[in-house]
Amino acid sequence: MRMIRVGFDLGTTYSAFCVYDDNSKNVDYFKFDTCAREFFPTIIAYHREDRARCYVGEAARRYRFSPQYDVYDTFKLRLGDGACENGGRIRSPFEAARDFVGQVLKKFSENRGVSLEDMILVQTVPDIWKNEIHNKIALEHLAQIYEDLGMDTSSRVSFESEPVSAAVYYLNEICQGNYHGHIVVVDYGGGTLDLTLCRAEKNGSISVLYSCGNGGRGQTGCAGNAFDQAVTMRLASRNGMDAAIYVPGKPAFDALQSAFEDCKIASTESTRAALENYYESGGLDDPVAFSVMMPPPVYEEYDVYASDIALAFESVNHQALRESVMEMQKKCGEMDVDMEGIDDFRVLLVGGFSNLYCVENCVRELFGSMAGIDDPRFDGRMNRESRSTAIAHGACLIAAGITPVAYINQTEVGFFARNLHGQEIAVPVLHRGKAVKEYAQPQYCPYTLARTFQDMPVSLDLFFDDGMGPVRVRMDKAFGSICPNFDKEDNRYQIGFSIDRHRIPQLHIRDAGGEENVISLYQTIARLPAIIIQEELKEGQP
Repeated sequence: MRMIRVGFDLGTTYSAFCVYDDNSKNVDYFKFDTCAREFFPTIIAYHREDRARCYVGEAARRYRFSPQYDVYDTFKLRLGDGACENGGRIRSPFEAARDFVGQVLKKFSENRGVSLEDMILVQTVPDIWKNEIHNKIALEHLAQIYEDLGMDTSSRVSFESEPVSAAVYYLNEICQGNYHGHIVVVDYGGGTLDLTLCRAEKNGSISVLYSCGNGGRGQTGCAGNAFDQAVTMRLASRNGMDAAIYVPGKPAFDALQSAFEDCKIASTESTRAALENYYESGGLDDPVAFSVMMPPPVYEEYDVYASDIALAFESVNHQALRESVMEMQKKCGEMDVDMEGIDDFRVLLVGGFSNLYCVENCVRELFGSMAGIDDPRFDGRMNRESRSTAIAHGACLIAAGITPVAYINQTEVGFFARNLHGQEIAVPVLHRGKAVKEYAQPQYCPYTLARTFQDMPVSLDLFFDDGMGPVRVRMDKAFGSICPNFDKEDNRYQIGFSIDRHRIPQLHIRDAGGEENVISLYQTIARLPAIIIQEELKEGQP
């Protein structure tokens, strides 16, 4: 039977789901309910008494402030550490995410008359997750969600970088394959800031060279959702609203923020014009960008000024964006990327929050450009709609096998061992700069570890370095729990590492008899009683 190839962009605030048509070679967006937009809110609502009444998207949003429903959003930001903790609520972020994904797949299956077994699915994830300790386990939580839903992640589900998926969209749909050169993707959405450097090769593939950014954490993250909250706080304060009830997390405040988000999305052009005047006048001209109309029974209208938007962006977004772009520019310089090249260098702004004029203005300034000025490096064909849907669209193209993607390993991984003289040495196994596919099979160190040393049980300290400095993972007693046949006193072990199809480093421990245990490095960090130590390591030693 013909497989259905789909792309799923699970966003912090909005998601998109699309399918590739083998006959027309087009990408079709799956639209929920009567919603005409290509994306839908990442929100799920459970009826408190009737378990069968569970809604996602716009349908769930209608019940956001109903006391009869338990409503969850921004759960994507909490899929890392603590994803399975409910924080006093009925469901954990993991459970909310699993049910949301399950409902999306169910609705699509029922609408198209296909089963989960008929799908090849590409789920996009922030590339920056792998660089942050508290988010490293998030990808594995997503993989577990699909396994729980009955989809085999070893063959039918794959996870691709959000910025890389956007680059695939740009290369195929905007450029029609007629671009070869470097692409810096600035993916700024509702919760995360993700920058990735890619290279569009002449053979039609994309090489992924470097990533940086800010993965966000907690309830708001560091991107659009945090910005929305900051502007809403300004509105509440300026209009003299009761400070006891207009605070984040309270229904009145959340209703105001929800109304602001809707008006912001619908008022992109007027907001842009107001901000242009504000910046050009040095803040002297402060026009109204748009007005927020509160839904019944409030019926109040509040003006949002250009200064509200500019100052909120300055307070919660500007520094993180500036630092991340400058880090990327530094890396481009180290790799001899010509950032002035109008023929072979592009900067793509994607993600819903990238439509905010403040974002484009900041990024352009850092690259020596100006918003509103024709600059070939900032392709004008990437319009508002393209920025919001490029990630899901590109994921769908990857699922269809349109553009091969090759990743470069950015994490050095190894372990510490003691030699016969009792000296501790660092043993790197996976090296940065190598193609990820080279590590599909485990790479074993030639050294072996004895079960005991000087009558003491041996331990194992791992280390990894994402480019931000080495991190030591002290295993202590956890080492014995993952070793095969650790009860044999004369056993010896070889340590190896590989990188699986989801680009997750795997720890291999093989004993003298050839029996092997495999556990992901991130599971080792998150689930075993290991101690994480950030420290400077000198070459060849701790």
